[in-house]
Amino acid sequence: NSPESAAPIWTIFFGINYASGYIVLILVALGYLIYFSLDTSSKILMIVKRTKLILLNTIIATVISIILNITLIPRLGILGAGIGTSSFFIIINILSLIESYAITKLFPLKLNYLKPISSALIAVFIINIIKNIYPVRNIIYLLFYILIFFIIYFIIILILKTLTKEELALITYVESRLGVKFTHIKNVIRRFV
Repeated sequence: NSPESAAPIWTIFFGINYASGYIVLILVALGYLIYFSLDTSSKILMIVKRTKLILLNTIIATVISIILNITLIPRLGILGAGIGTSSFFIIINILSLIESYAITKLFPLKLNYLKPISSALIAVFIINIIKNIYPVRNIIYLLFYILIFFIIYFIIILILKTLTKEELALITYVESRLGVKFTHIKNVIRRFV
């Protein structure tokens, strides 16, 4: 199940001329995922008033990203740009993570954070198996796979007991704002919280 299997889905939205761009999207999305997953560490640096470290991290990550872009774009084209851009997000957060831990001895990641990621990876793996049996032919297939993905993801989230009481409270808040009752959903979630 290689990343090349994503190309047909990409062409549904952007056409055959942009088929090679899907891998860059994957790289940049991965960079953003890491960035937002570890961004707590830079917030810790702000709280302890070490903003000069954030500036230094940004400068280091920018210089490395520029060097990678200059080096990789002539060789790899748009793929090199994706690698260079993603490297910025990864480097800045790894530096912040190391520094925030060294200063506060607090590690901002919990095991519970890995559960949604692993749930998504399992769901993607299952969808990929289904997609290999029934290839994506049009937007209807794609919408079907998205729906199946969310159903599988939700089931795995429940099995791994990833949801917390705070998220249950969030559902209650959404109910009050929308004027809609999610009683059945809340009852199912309560069994797994």
